[in-house]
Amino acid sequence: MSLTLKETISSLALGQALLVVPAMRHDYGGKSAATIAALLLMLAAEVETIADRRANTRSWLFEFLGSVHLDDIALQSDVELTLATARRASLDEQYWNMLSALTLVHAWADDHDMALAAQCRRFLADWAESEKLVPPAIPLD
Repeated sequence: MSLTLKETISSLALGQALLVVPAMRHDYGGKSAATIAALLLMLAAEVETIADRRANTRSWLFEFLGSVHLDDIALQSDVELTLATARRASLDEQYWNMLSALTLVHAWADDHDMALAAQCRRFLADWAESEKLVPPAIPLD
């Protein structure tokens, strides 16, 4: 039987929380051990959801950036080039390159197209909300 990455990290976190933290009591070392356990649990949760979140983000960005029509010819060309080259890039490169293109579109839209700027802000607010990590509560007793 082999464990998934999430199960492995969760096991390490629980071992830290259940074995190490109580042995170190409530001093600095115990609180540090509890913090490490919490970070490991957050990482375990992240491992499971990050691929889906990034796939959704990439899909939205492909659709959105493919539909924008900018009055700035150079910027429009940059966006089209980003989309064309993204299909040949790794998933991580796609993700970051398209976020960079969105940043440029948003900066341009702030000065030229308020509706487009509002769409960018809505996406960025939703994206930031989906990227939040929720720390677990681990009792020290």
